[in-house]
Amino acid sequence: MNIDRPFSTPIFYTQLENEKLFDIQEEIGKNLKDYNWTFNETWQTHWMAGSFDSDIISDINLDKFADYLDKQIRIVCDEINFPYVEYKRQSWFTKLNQNNYAHKHNHGRSDLSGVYYFKTNGEDGNIKFHTPSIQTYSSIFNDYSAKPYSYKPEVGKMIIFPGYLEHSIGTNINKDERISMSFNIIFNKYII
Repeated sequence: MNIDRPFSTPIFYTQLENEKLFDIQEEIGKNLKDYNWTFNETWQTHWMAGSFDSDIISDINLDKFADYLDKQIRIVCDEINFPYVEYKRQSWFTKLNQNNYAHKHNHGRSDLSGVYYFKTNGEDGNIKFHTPSIQTYSSIFNDYSAKPYSYKPEVGKMIIFPGYLEHSIGTNINKDERISMSFNIIFNKYII
């Protein structure tokens, strides 16, 4: 028996390695070290550096990371034959201490969203993506075909996905903190 999945949801991921990983990790570490973390008052589940409406990439001068992210956005556009255009970027850091997590959410009207793992032991909470098709919850049979899809965090891994895609972060049961950067990309609709 064959199976087609005609309405797939693209999730892109890449892994930095070697010198490029070292350069970006060093840049983030140096520029983030003195930043004030605040407990996320909205969710009460984790810590943040920056805010949902800011662009911490620009605020703390992560130029190497900005270039790398832009290259990845161009690759994503090429993969789906979308004309690359100017975009607005939002970005912030999230810190999960022991027992912190992120509940199921999406990034609203963002065209693309993503995460970059700066610090992780790999066992401090997977990111889980949930089906965008709520109809799959209409029966127990359909529910089985719509299990969450998860990725294990790894230092240097970047995941890019449609902003509407609901996702959650598992609870960090370790004593080690996990730090990741989240970002939103909103393409300039007036250029297309």
